[in-house]
Amino acid sequence: MKKLLAGFFLYSFMTYAVAAFINNGDNTTTDTSTGLDWLALTVTQSYSYDDAVTNNPGWRYAAENEVYTIFDSIFVNFVDTLGFGYDTNLAGQSAELAVFQSIFGITGSAGDRSYGFFKDSAGNIRTAGYDGNIYRNYLFGSASNTSAGFGTFLVRTSSVPETPSLVLMIFGLLGLFVTARRKA
Repeated sequence: MKKLLAGFFLYSFMTYAVAAFINNGDNTTTDTSTGLDWLALTVTQSYSYDDAVTNNPGWRYAAENEVYTIFDSIFVNFVDTLGFGYDTNLAGQSAELAVFQSIFGITGSAGDRSYGFFKDSAGNIRTAGYDGNIYRNYLFGSASNTSAGFGTFLVRTSSVPETPSLVLMIFGLLGLFVTARRKA
């Protein structure tokens, strides 16, 4: 029993270190490590940053740290090769690009681009995405600008329970069942 409990605690801590994404089939993806639902960039494509939330009730703008968290959990090999927010070395990152595009969709007319707007802590509009290079925090411009190849990162709190919480509940119920059987 002690080994089982030790294994459970090790598992629950490990699940926080690895992001898991659930495609909800409705242009949303749940990041189980943060408890956030992300709206596909294709839904907000061609809206200005200012108009994206207005046209999608129930959603809010993703905070800068939330964009960086999901970006860094997908692009684990990202290296700012030029010193201002993008990586030109894509060797070995095709699986990561596929994950990013499966979550956020393809926003560019060339069929391989995925861009999203977000606002940094200084109020600047930035982009993150892919167009042959991987952009993490590229400076864009005004919140009222629109671009056909861009969406806006929008999030909401997920209603899907986090994996460790679900596992903890299952083990708790199992423990109650075992204890009840021993007393009987």
